[in-house]
Amino acid sequence: KDALARFCRDAKTVGLQINWQPVGPIAENTALVVPGNDVTADSKVVLEEFAFDAHEDPLVKTIAEWLANKALPQDGEYAYWRQKLPKSLVILPENAFRDFTQFSTEVINRIRLEHETKTVAEGALWSEEHLPTDTLLYAPLFATKPRTDKSKLPQGWQGTAQEVLDFVKNLGLDRIQLGGDETVGRGLVKLRFS
Repeated sequence: KDALARFCRDAKTVGLQINWQPVGPIAENTALVVPGNDVTADSKVVLEEFAFDAHEDPLVKTIAEWLANKALPQDGEYAYWRQKLPKSLVILPENAFRDFTQFSTEVINRIRLEHETKTVAEGALWSEEHLPTDTLLYAPLFATKPRTDKSKLPQGWQGTAQEVLDFVKNLGLDRIQLGGDETVGRGLVKLRFS
């Protein structure tokens, strides 16, 4: 519930309209699911080695449909997720959500070898933590008016924060790369401005 509540606060701050209230299970061994979902078996939700009692809540479907329509990209390549999310959203208890976010990310231990000797280079052991593929991220985008002389602004600009936001939105960015390992295709993020 805390993550959903924070999302609602951030959305309100940027003027995004939300038609639902944050909801979360009361008991530690329960999970809220969409009525008629495709993730329960024998009234249980099993995620990795953890089983939760599934409690159907119509508000979960409202949240899932809102996310599918307002948060996910609307092009064809995300049609699968827009259809799946309203049937598969699971809202976990706070402690379980925290544990999954802390301990269910992929951690890869890496080393750099000395080219000639093929031995580990000094100080060249590190760990990388990766978000699961298809993770949904959000980031509020804020702007202030440009802090420059108006004569240096693009022609026709009045020097407003909205012009800065519109400029960023109209850059035509479809995907960006976050973090390291861009040469091996990691950190690619599909963008959607709302």
